Amino acid sequence: MKIVVGTYDGGLMGWESDLTADSSGRTLQLTYAFAAHDGSVRSLALNEVAGSTLVSGGSDETIRVFNLKKHTETGSLLEHKAAVTAVEFFRGSHLLSGSQDGIVCVWRTSDWLCMDNMRGHK
Repeated sequence: MKIVVGTYDGGLMGWESDLTADSSGRTLQLTYAFAAHDGSVRSLALNEVAGSTLVSGGSDETIRVFNLKKHTETGSLLEHKAAVTAVEFFRGSHLLSGSQDGIVCVWRTSDWLCMDNMRGHK
């Protein structure tokens, strides 16, 4: 089991549990903590197919990409001009992101290329 939390001050923390019970119940262990954004974390998505890629969207107009196996940040995606309020993986091969500027972007996850941005969304 994995729990990921984004904070108002831009932090990103993850806990994992093997769901084994001891005398005090289930144990959670903090496995990573990042200073991810300059501002609040607004959205999170975990790539269910690969299982090791986490993305976060923030009020600082960026999407950050993290490798959870190595516990490192692998890059930033810079296409939006307002807070990134939605990120979601599609079949593991693409990422969809939406922001307050009314743009929805389609990213290819193999090289993080923005394949299309659709304007005019409210």
